[in-house]
Amino acid sequence: GEGVELVAIFEDSAGDGEQAIAAMTKLVEEDEVVMVLGPTLSTEAFSADPVAQEYETPVMGVSNTATGITDMGEYVFRDSLPESSVIPGTIAQATAILGLEQVGVLYGNDDDFTLSGYDVFVEALEDNEIEIIGEETFARGDVDFNPQLTALIGGEPDALIVSALAAEAVQIITQARALGYEGPII
Repeated sequence: GEGVELVAIFEDSAGDGEQAIAAMTKLVEEDEVVMVLGPTLSTEAFSADPVAQEYETPVMGVSNTATGITDMGEYVFRDSLPESSVIPGTIAQATAILGLEQVGVLYGNDDDFTLSGYDVFVEALEDNEIEIIGEETFARGDVDFNPQLTALIGGEPDALIVSALAAEAVQIITQARALGYEGPII
């Protein structure tokens, strides 16, 4: 209503599950906020959102796209489409346009977002009868992707399928091009 003033309180989850839990606990328990916007990453949300759910404080994920986010409870929401809604269409369209038959897959194996993306990619590739000719993994914080990319590019894929967060994705694309790979990166 009129005359109601909302005050924003900021806490930094730093991309870390434990810090996200501490931040969420402070906000809902100590500050007694009416709602929480964030955290940004799906991994942080899986760690921290159960705290909001327990305190019956609505939490709105602003970019939590991993499978299972909203299954945590009736106080957990998100405003972005999950990978399961986006990736299948992307692969179907890429297949129709590019005629994909075989691909190499590179994914982060230590993050909820990248693992969820990987699972959905694999299912979408199977649904479109696209062969995975190679799979490589990496961890958050890695900066050298040349070994994985060299292995995948050596198989001459029609496209590289990558499930990565922004920091790693930029390096992966840059390094793939530096290795001479000119094909699509999805």
